[in-house]
Amino acid sequence: MSDSGILADASSLAACRRGCLSCARCSVISYSAINRDCSWYAHCRISDLRRPPKEARDYVSVRVKPMPAAPAARWADAALQTAQKLRVAIATLHFASSRSRSSACALRQWCERVGLLARALRALGWDVRTLILTEPPSAVGDAHGEAATRECAEGVLEPLEPRLVQLVRRCQARTPASGDSHPVRLMPILKFGAVRLVAYDYVLYADSDVALLPEADLLQTARRWAEMAPALRTRTWPELLSHADSMSPVNGGLFIVRPSMRRYETGLRVLHRCTFNASHGWDHVGPPRSLRVSFRFADGTPMPIRGGDTGDPPLNTDAYRRDNWAFVGADSDQGFFFYVYHVLGRHGAYLRWAANKHRALHWRGEPKPWALAFDGDGGGTRGGGKHGAIPAGLHPWFLARAYSYLGYSTTSLLRGADSNATPCARALYRFRRAIEDHAGFYALPDPGLVTIVPYVPVW
Repeated sequence: MSDSGILADASSLAACRRGCLSCARCSVISYSAINRDCSWYAHCRISDLRRPPKEARDYVSVRVKPMPAAPAARWADAALQTAQKLRVAIATLHFASSRSRSSACALRQWCERVGLLARALRALGWDVRTLILTEPPSAVGDAHGEAATRECAEGVLEPLEPRLVQLVRRCQARTPASGDSHPVRLMPILKFGAVRLVAYDYVLYADSDVALLPEADLLQTARRWAEMAPALRTRTWPELLSHADSMSPVNGGLFIVRPSMRRYETGLRVLHRCTFNASHGWDHVGPPRSLRVSFRFADGTPMPIRGGDTGDPPLNTDAYRRDNWAFVGADSDQGFFFYVYHVLGRHGAYLRWAANKHRALHWRGEPKPWALAFDGDGGGTRGGGKHGAIPAGLHPWFLARAYSYLGYSTTSLLRGADSNATPCARALYRFRRAIEDHAGFYALPDPGLVTIVPYVPVW
């Protein structure tokens, strides 16, 4: 069950229309003879169509049927219903010290994709909640949380425990001893608060720049999770499932964690000691190669030295190639999770690559697409046209990447032109229209999303 897709074997606009009539969710079709493409959508504003791509400018979009009603909560085959009714939280972190006023805008697409994933998991009979980890209201005021929930209506604010927030702030402000260093980019460690959510069987954590279900294939996703996730409740499975990137043995942007007060207290003790340097890491434990960490997959199978069925092998990261703790995020969430779950004990494991059927899209790197929508406000423009502003001097590659990001958002921008739209929806909508009005729109380069915006495994 999905809100968009492709109808095969449609050799004409008429055939594409007939295919839509036989599809319960299809409302609008977009057809190109050049691309031999018949795409369908459940939701589409015909009065606000996007410009067709330069390689197929013959696209025509037609409303075939009224917009369908939302599907029933239990649309999946009864065979998918699992005996174990799992309690699942899908969480992200939103804290007041985020660098940009546009940080809440990232929650629009994040929440949209989480909503699709939650629909797939609820079809299994599971209890699924969307949580936004944030600092206690007394520390940041109510407006901070209101901005987050305004952009993610399904999200529930989950205030972090004050002890964690205080320890992180104290450690960050600490003056290091002579000749030593200490963590300086600690705020992302606040996502460690997910470990304390013991009311859930497990927490799927994803940074707000991760699209958790980019392909929107709900049925296949439900089947994959029905097969894999119940095993997380057994004691033989690890407490942290993650993957490495080219720099760090643990990518802190996406992981699955089994909440544990024991592990949470261990992490708080590490933060209380607040001892770190770039050569020997947390608690001065030693260079990575000296630690004799043995990596494994979730089922307990040892990971081959070269990684085997994984994306970036942990032993091939900057941490092990350089044999120090100067890798990206070492003094923050990535090094902290690596230390707590892999160095202090065999509590972590890795997601496989080829075997996974559910992959997320990680919009890593700067500048973030949603931030660009605000960077152009009130500043210089370059072909912004009547709809909005494009930041002056912005390289075309970043513009193309931002447009690709906006293209992944299906329903959350449809209300961007409405008078009651949120500031984020209006800004993102204006930015998308400005790109389409840009004189160089058809000359924008291919942003290379497969390599620059990588897919990462979830299951």
